Amino acid sequence: GGQAAQQAFGAASQYAGTMHGEIQGARRSRADTEHTLNSALYQAGVTGTEAAGMRRTVLSAVETGNLRGLSADEVANAIAATQTQFSSLTSGTQGLDPRQAVLRRQQNLNDMLGAAEFARNTYQAPGEVMRVAGMLSSQGVTGENQQAALNAMTGIAQAGSIELANVTREAL
Repeated sequence: GGQAAQQAFGAASQYAGTMHGEIQGARRSRADTEHTLNSALYQAGVTGTEAAGMRRTVLSAVETGNLRGLSADEVANAIAATQTQFSSLTSGTQGLDPRQAVLRRQQNLNDMLGAAEFARNTYQAPGEVMRVAGMLSSQGVTGENQQAALNAMTGIAQAGSIELANVTREAL
């Protein structure tokens, strides 16, 4: 009886240790993701409650929204890279009053998340599609025109004629 109890206790201890490790790993991963998002948001001048709302928007899109299937880290890194390369979060905010600038940054974030969704739906890397969308926005190509350009580039990329990653590298 005693040996069976020891084995059961040993198995339970091992399981608890494994679960603790997985929980700690998930916490560390979420902290890394939030750090990446905070860095991108700070770079764009987004702080406080606005930053908290944007983090919630991104994380909920990945966890339960239209970006399910993508990792939060992948999306956060794509946002950071796009912001660094093309200032995508602050695009179009120059000269706006503070309240309008907040609304524009939120729209810009939604546009970026839309590009990530398009990438997921077309089996492309979100970071590449988001950077191309950022590049197009920085050139004044937005809305339906941007979507048409992304559709065309996706078709060309899937045919093997171009790689989206090269489009943004060569454009700089």
